[in-house]
Amino acid sequence: MGKAQLTLWKILSAYGIYGFVFFFLGVWFANDWDGQTLAQLCLSAGITLIITFAIRYTVKRPRPNFLNTGYVPALKKYSFPSAHASTSFTLATAIALVQLSAGLNTLGLVTAVVLFLLAVLISVSRIMVGVHYLSDVLVGAGIG
Repeated sequence: MGKAQLTLWKILSAYGIYGFVFFFLGVWFANDWDGQTLAQLCLSAGITLIITFAIRYTVKRPRPNFLNTGYVPALKKYSFPSAHASTSFTLATAIALVQLSAGLNTLGLVTAVVLFLLAVLISVSRIMVGVHYLSDVLVGAGIG
């Protein structure tokens, strides 16, 4: 993997989750959603993180050390399951469901595709920078 490619994966891994925040805010304002929708999405993400970290600190699987990418995760100890994957897939699912609940339309479908593509890219980035195994990401995505 080239230096530029690794840099791109590192940026996506570190900051990709914020894409959901900006995307959600854009969709929220465009649809004039109420505060209850925001509260439900935050609750979904919170429950997902509680489940993810309960599993993580029960299983206690060490992070992989087979890649020397120079990327240091914020939580250095355990890797299973991936919180980035679980959270990004939870947000993608929740926002897409809310968007599509207004009716099946082009904007709703495009929103869903973009969100799930972002969730996949964030999840893959965690493998590419060497902080998760494939199984960490797959289980995290399944939780989400």
